[in-house]
Amino acid sequence: MLRPFISNNIVFAIAVLFIVITGCSSIKHAESDNKPKPYSPETHIDFIVEAVNNSPVQVKLVIYNLTGETVLNLVDEMKYPGKYSVKWDGKGHNGESLKSGVYYYITYIGGKEVEKKKLVLLK
Repeated sequence: MLRPFISNNIVFAIAVLFIVITGCSSIKHAESDNKPKPYSPETHIDFIVEAVNNSPVQVKLVIYNLTGETVLNLVDEMKYPGKYSVKWDGKGHNGESLKSGVYYYITYIGGKEVEKKKLVLLK
């Protein structure tokens, strides 16, 4: 479902994605967002994990640059259902400060891509 809205003369879209877990009759829901937008020097990415039977699931949150190169694997662990928040300080794998620009992150739950969002880093 796509719900557009206007804020500060910029059109944003919030995408709420649902995926069906293979072999399960339940639906897994993932929703995330970062704040502030744009951000400097750090942003917090909030996400919700809902899983079947309150079991932990593998969650990955990976940050990419516009050429599709992995900048950082921010989250890569088993998570129980719940609300989470992670901080990204605008640094890459080696701790190097990244340039101002547009990045995006993809959230994977149970090995499946469930959401892609844009990040704008200003310095």
